[in-house]
Amino acid sequence: MPNMLDYLDWRGDVPFNVAPFNEVDNAILAQLSYLDLDGIISTVEEGGSISVREMAQKYADLGRTNEVNSYEGVVSPLTHFLPEKMANGRRFREARLSKLRSTLDHDSQEQFFAFHVSLPNRTTYISFRGTDNTLLGWRENFAMTYMTAAAQREALSYVNQTCNMLNTPFSKIMLGGHSKGANLAMYAGALAKPSIQRRIVKIWDNDGPGFTEDVLSRETLNAIRPKIFTILPAFDVVGQLLYAPLPNKIIQSSEKGIYQHSGLSWQVDKCAFVPATTQEIEEGAAPIVETFESWFKSASNEKRRAVFTEFFDMLDRANITTLSELLSTDPTVIRKIAAEIPATSKETRDYVMDFFGRLMSNVATSKAQDLQNKVTAAVQAAGEAAREVAGNAMKVTQDVIKQVIEN
Repeated sequence: MPNMLDYLDWRGDVPFNVAPFNEVDNAILAQLSYLDLDGIISTVEEGGSISVREMAQKYADLGRTNEVNSYEGVVSPLTHFLPEKMANGRRFREARLSKLRSTLDHDSQEQFFAFHVSLPNRTTYISFRGTDNTLLGWRENFAMTYMTAAAQREALSYVNQTCNMLNTPFSKIMLGGHSKGANLAMYAGALAKPSIQRRIVKIWDNDGPGFTEDVLSRETLNAIRPKIFTILPAFDVVGQLLYAPLPNKIIQSSEKGIYQHSGLSWQVDKCAFVPATTQEIEEGAAPIVETFESWFKSASNEKRRAVFTEFFDMLDRANITTLSELLSTDPTVIRKIAAEIPATSKETRDYVMDFFGRLMSNVATSKAQDLQNKVTAAVQAAGEAAREVAGNAMKVTQDVIKQVIEN
């Protein structure tokens, strides 16, 4: 099914003065932030800029196209094809990248990454990275439920500082990101200096989580709501957490379950994402969201801090450092977590393990469905003689996954 990479093949040679900037262009620039661009895009302090074409060449020369990782439900390995495909077409080739800021600080528990993309017609898109594969980043995500996170404060500071550095005070600004990156874009846009906020023409919310009243009031967010465009996949969990803007568009994905969060699974038709048939969130997402919301409403900020801190400290003791490990459904990982559970409080066990247990169950189910689809396709290609053997193999696979979920 077509995605943003196919879009670049189809429309990559169409300049912006022929086809205006659209929702898929936005998602491409948001997705680009997940790549390792340190040492390629100049920092705020260094100054200067680099074209997308030059960036793609440096990215290849440094061998980063070979650093293919599949982050569970976050970053598709296909992301590494973006620089080359963007550089091959007139649409993005000469866009200028600059003002990189990258922070990964264990002491402050901060994960932050952003840069400017200068587009034609004096328009700048500021791309904020979402949560990557590090559990440090996910710890910060959950910290947003009880405090203003360090990345949110830095996003605001970054926008105020770097937008004052633009060549012309009349240039238009767009903010955008995916997942936590979208949250940072909304936060910075809502609280930016009035002189900068007036120049913001669009804030792209690509399946970003919402806010607590303590971090960003509904009144403040509603004041800039007309500038926010919210895109959610049909099976959505992240974009429904806390209070967030209602979606402008619910779209189709090639993935199942929580894997629909991955932007590169979002389906494209011409210059837009393919809308979901009913424009309603799939019912299967509700139990996960409700588990989070019901406990969130009953817990104070202090209780949330205690529970989430204890949970991530437990993962640190189990030497689990990435989301891929946590959601791998690998029995070895599950045993490591299980060994640490007795040392945690009852509330952490009852709530957090239930919440993440539901996530892991959904991951396992999605993987089983994907495997079943592949086997079905292989069987159809192989013919009748292979059906019985493949059917037995699928039954064994499903039994194993069921045991992992139950245990």
